[in-house]
Amino acid sequence: MVTLVMAVASLAGSAYTYIAGARRKEMDAVNARIKRVEDDLADHKRRGEGSRHELRERLVTVERDLGQLPTKDSFHELALSTARIEGDLKGLSASVGASLASSKRVEEWLLQNKGSVG
Repeated sequence: MVTLVMAVASLAGSAYTYIAGARRKEMDAVNARIKRVEDDLADHKRRGEGSRHELRERLVTVERDLGQLPTKDSFHELALSTARIEGDLKGLSASVGASLASSKRVEEWLLQNKGSVG
């Protein structure tokens, strides 16, 4: 009976050693996976930092460029100014037309009275 107990104890010890060794291999594999994930995360953070920096620079550039664009009020003032210039040009065109007609009349009078003047 003692032999049987010793055999069972030896078998139990061997089983424990085998199971503990298998568990150790599993834990080593899990730890290796955790290490790879941590390394991947650190790499991702490094690459992400560069991307965030580039995006930040692009955003600053866009904000600066947008700050230099005309506002709605500026466009409205430009439209009003253009309308005033258009009105001035129409008035100037009428004045030039009247001056042209007057010049033609003077020219015709001079041509008709060429021999009588002078």
